[in-house]
Amino acid sequence: MSTTQNSGENSGVANIVPHQFKPGQSGNPGGRPKKQPITDYLIDQLDQPIPEAMKAKLPPIFVEVYGTDATFGQVLAFKLVAQGLKGDMQAAKEILDRVEGKVTKKLEHSGSFTLEDLVCESYNE
Repeated sequence: MSTTQNSGENSGVANIVPHQFKPGQSGNPGGRPKKQPITDYLIDQLDQPIPEAMKAKLPPIFVEVYGTDATFGQVLAFKLVAQGLKGDMQAAKEILDRVEGKVTKKLEHSGSFTLEDLVCESYNE
């Protein structure tokens, strides 16, 4: 077994200091991407027109409403509304969440307490 000796030229604090981040310098200057690529692909696809081969399978009412140059997004929205009208509560909930926004749960508290009360209670348990 052979051992390698470190010459000492590239080791120690003197070699680390030039490679450290400077104050205020980010280790990830670009940051996290704002969107995932699949989101961009889906947005692009929803804006695309329906191919002729698929148009024959659409219900006649859809063609009456949107015409012959409908997009995938319009078809998806139309079908979601149709499902909601048939009584599909999950579809209706999805529509309402998109249109009205998700319902937030409101929390109410009656009485008073201080931060000291909370800290003291956690130590007494």
